[in-house]
Amino acid sequence: MLRCLSVFAAAPRVFVLPGASKDAVIDAYGWPNGSSQSGNREVLSYSQGQVTLADGRVERVDFSMSGVWPPPRPRPVPPSSSSVKRPAAPVDFWFSTPDDASRESTRRQVRILALFTVSEGSPASQQFKKDVELHPEFFDAFSEEFVFLRIEFAGPEAIPLDDSDEKSRWRDRAGVTTYPSLAVFSAGGVFLGAADLMKVPPGANYRERAISAVQAASGAAILPPALTAPVGNPETVASIPIEPTVAAKGSADNVILDSSLFAARWILLVAVSGGVILVVGLFVLVWRSWQASPAGASRSGISSRMSDAAGGLPSITEIATWPKERLVKLIAVLAESEGYKAVVQPGISDKDIALYRSEERHACVLIVCSPSSAGVVPAKKVRELFGTLTAEGVDLGWFVSLSGFMSEARAFASQNQIILIDGEWIMARLRDIPPISVPRVLAQTRMAPLGG
Repeated sequence: MLRCLSVFAAAPRVFVLPGASKDAVIDAYGWPNGSSQSGNREVLSYSQGQVTLADGRVERVDFSMSGVWPPPRPRPVPPSSSSVKRPAAPVDFWFSTPDDASRESTRRQVRILALFTVSEGSPASQQFKKDVELHPEFFDAFSEEFVFLRIEFAGPEAIPLDDSDEKSRWRDRAGVTTYPSLAVFSAGGVFLGAADLMKVPPGANYRERAISAVQAASGAAILPPALTAPVGNPETVASIPIEPTVAAKGSADNVILDSSLFAARWILLVAVSGGVILVVGLFVLVWRSWQASPAGASRSGISSRMSDAAGGLPSITEIATWPKERLVKLIAVLAESEGYKAVVQPGISDKDIALYRSEERHACVLIVCSPSSAGVVPAKKVRELFGTLTAEGVDLGWFVSLSGFMSEARAFASQNQIILIDGEWIMARLRDIPPISVPRVLAQTRMAPLGG
């Protein structure tokens, strides 16, 4: 009797007839416990049975009439904009000061990988930041063997972002003239080697090529044991921990005397080191002030030109007067000094030089040279080089111009694997040539084209 009363007391049961829609089923019985689909048929599973749909319409209802049907389950609430999990922001794993990086490098007994970059005005630095700098793949490749240090300057003039001159000293040790650049240092700031991003190591994209370049530099920049703790460096001697030792034997008076002597030695060492650092700092400030003055800059430029002339090197002004044919030969000779095989392409308007590696038959770099007489290079010319790269399936292009590039051309090049080369790059590569070889290199620019 009680059982009958409980059945009649339960909520009235709703029945969905064949032909009803899926939404009608869900409105009547709630959200199903599960579903399966085969062809045009879908089966919705409930605690009391199943509902079979054909083409979205009810075909059959198989429910048990015994027992109490559970109340309908509500529809799932669609995720709101606040509940959707957003991708995590990239983690910045770079130290921002040489001192912090040096301390961490000493603690872990590893080397420092320093990135020299500019915060604005350099599309190449922006591309490196987007594709490489904060990417987990780059971190995973080198986190075991390096501490990461970012040395950032404000704008193409490479002005330090703060008043510290330490960043400029690290840059000068590595001989950095282009941005971005990567260099390997010891914990004490000793320059060990550089990753040449101008070369094109194997890789499917810019990030993989950068990783290959760092791996090549890492293998060459081996840290000698003597460089791990540069005790003789007056700039870091004050931070070297000196642990006092107290003899196990002796009276309390001896312990106090030993501690006092140690404290005196420590104070003397700090005072001497501070004096040395102060003298060096004053000297650097005076020297930089002299360099920043018009007279100092003039003398520095004259000194540089005199040094180049003494070594037999032409000036940028002189190279700017060369015809295009001679400029092409010079770039080909410099490329071959970097390990490429250079083939000049005379009479071909869309490229001047094709570079190859060892015995490979397919070019890895195409180069266009624009003489100074052509003026500043517009974006159109850079786009034409990109079209040639795409048509010939070549990953990288170089565009050489002594007159510079328009901002649109620089932006397009930074986004499409095209390296822009100016007179500073040419002079830097010429200065790398041993003086005894300079006459031979310049003579080659007057000879028949290379390769062919």
